[in-house]
Amino acid sequence: MSGMTAGIYLLDNGFDVEIYEKHSIPGGECTGWVREGQYIDGCAHWLIGTNPGSSLYPIWEHIGAFENTHLYDNDNLSTYFFADGSVASLHSDITSLEKELIALSPKDKRQIRSFIRTIEAYTHVVIPTKKPIGAMNIFELISLGIKCLPFFGPYLKYRRTSVEEYAKKFKDKRIGDMLVRFMGGDYNMHSLFYVLQGFCTRDAGVPEGGSLKMAMRVANRFKSLGGVIHVASPVKKIVLGKSLVKGIELEDGTFVKADYVISSADAHFTFNKLLPDLKMPKFFKERFSKPADYQLRSAFQVSLQANCPMDDFPRMCDFEIPEEIVGKDRITSFVIRNHAFDKSLSRNHKALLTILLPTYEGTYDYLASLSKEEYASVKKDIGERFKKIAAEKLGIKEEDLVLLDVTSPLTYSHYANAYKGAYMSFLTTKKSKGLMVGCRVKGVRNLLLSGQWLMPPGGLPVALFTGKHAAYNICQLERKKFIDKEETRVKGALKTKIA
Repeated sequence: MSGMTAGIYLLDNGFDVEIYEKHSIPGGECTGWVREGQYIDGCAHWLIGTNPGSSLYPIWEHIGAFENTHLYDNDNLSTYFFADGSVASLHSDITSLEKELIALSPKDKRQIRSFIRTIEAYTHVVIPTKKPIGAMNIFELISLGIKCLPFFGPYLKYRRTSVEEYAKKFKDKRIGDMLVRFMGGDYNMHSLFYVLQGFCTRDAGVPEGGSLKMAMRVANRFKSLGGVIHVASPVKKIVLGKSLVKGIELEDGTFVKADYVISSADAHFTFNKLLPDLKMPKFFKERFSKPADYQLRSAFQVSLQANCPMDDFPRMCDFEIPEEIVGKDRITSFVIRNHAFDKSLSRNHKALLTILLPTYEGTYDYLASLSKEEYASVKKDIGERFKKIAAEKLGIKEEDLVLLDVTSPLTYSHYANAYKGAYMSFLTTKKSKGLMVGCRVKGVRNLLLSGQWLMPPGGLPVALFTGKHAAYNICQLERKKFIDKEETRVKGALKTKIA
């Protein structure tokens, strides 16, 4: 996604652009696949930037991501089912969220209101999408700072507080559990508040048709502008001269000359495989060398088809369960994502259900050590176990669920060269330092980076604007004025309601 975004903005500015993609389809980890005739989505549970008033929306619109596409809003983040039988939701509407939490735990009223006020403060976060921060003049920096001022205090207060620590502020354990189960206890509260503000400003919707169709719309926009995509064309290395990149060498030995190279690949793969003789930037070296402080998360995804009506179930159902072992990780709750709301994903009126089971590096290493037969057995066992658990928790017959597919951390590594199977960048914990790294690589003038690894914890929004920033940097290097042809420019407050 990041490479195609960079390519579109470079084509806008008169450059010839070619993309070399390892997989048989473009889009990287923004993808999906088909099993037994059923499409399975493999990426976005929600997408920051779907509100026309947000700073990311014009970029999504410009690259064709939303072209002729309905955007579904998320009425709530998830619905939580507790062991005592109680049920609660994290609502997207901030007033409803406050009321529900106070109704759940009146004794936490003061802490809940503090929580709500902090979410409101985070709605002032402004992502610098027009140009990289390093390219801003003093007046632009001051303007950006003034716009973000209301959130600076909460940011400084909570960036060193983990979600698990913050959860203990609530007297009713259920509220803390909701936050931990939604985000993960290791993340810092800064990350959680940013996600919550996206939902509460109606800026975290879902495009109809899923992630793969969105990626293909972007690919079509790129090609319509004259760009060329070479699929099933894995790159072996980036060919370096003394201080310039000469081009790339493909796995089949083909050399491709280039004036500029942008690596939108996994950061570890870029500097250890594509550029083994180039010193890894300090930003990445520190993080990869301290896995305890900068954790990487992957997941198993269990995909099911429901042969019974699912329209009355929430889109995200989060259940507590007795401890289950998944690889080398322990699972005590899990989320069922119900895709019944998007009828374009239903096959013969049968809904797709996906279950994401988070894992860490130990599970990746364990899976990588298995034989092909052992690996297949582990996947089958996890799929069958969670099919049974899902049926029990949803209150439906197990025979009404069909196990379609199980992907693992090795899947992300195989198709996208993802280090340790990480589908996002480093977790942003209370130990995290620095927000992001720039697109340029020190010492190599015509080599640039883009993608989610530049700003942990990553995700599609980071891939999006770093792609644009890479194109902006190349225009700077060429001493060309960057032409911004974004077609949608919506001013004013975030107030558009998406159906």
